[in-house]
Amino acid sequence: MDASDINYDKFFRPSCSEILNTTDLNYSFFDKYFNKKTNEINLEDSLLKTPEDTLINYYTILKSASYYEESSGKYAGCGSTGADNAYYPVAYNFLSKEYKKIKL
Repeated sequence: MDASDINYDKFFRPSCSEILNTTDLNYSFFDKYFNKKTNEINLEDSLLKTPEDTLINYYTILKSASYYEESSGKYAGCGSTGADNAYYPVAYNFLSKEYKKIKL
């Protein structure tokens, strides 16, 4: 079995519906966000055009934070390990100010 035979979505998606999130962000997208505090991050308007775009882009960023690196010959794992100082703070900024105030 090689990598093309593996259906990765079965591990991440319980749904049989069509995949909405086919966007892959490259590392350079996050360059402007590295080593910034959460409150210093301003999301681009293009990420928030519509409610659907907002959700898709939020989950795209989370997907980028834990993607597998197929080209390395490893079919699972975290290709972005060590880059948490960009991915998760960016995703956090998709949340509303009201939601951020909630103590969970």
